[in-house]
Amino acid sequence: MSTLKVNTIQNTSGGSSSTPEEIANGRAKVWIRFDQSNNSIQASFGVSSITDVATAKTDINFSSAFANANYTFAGMCGNNNNFMALDTNTQDPSTTELRVASTDAGNSLQDSTDAGVVIFA
Repeated sequence: MSTLKVNTIQNTSGGSSSTPEEIANGRAKVWIRFDQSNNSIQASFGVSSITDVATAKTDINFSSAFANANYTFAGMCGNNNNFMALDTNTQDPSTTELRVASTDAGNSLQDSTDAGVVIFA
């Protein structure tokens, strides 16, 4: 296997350039689209599996551990006016997983059939 070492990556016109550090720090480290009602993953990157903890509560298990748990995430649900949130009532973020919960508009826990989460670290 070979290693390519560069200081700057530039597009073919020379109009845009980035350092390898900018690319590594600016992209999502983990993303997933999943269905909580049947505990299935539609698509993902950096995710080894998901765990159905309880109704509307899902652990997203990372393929590789982060150096620390100081990452940020964004989540969404696409059905029934659901909302996605970090479930800090039962578990804080860790270096190996993130627990999320979905609620309906009345703030009642409800599985989402179309949920997504992206994590930046």
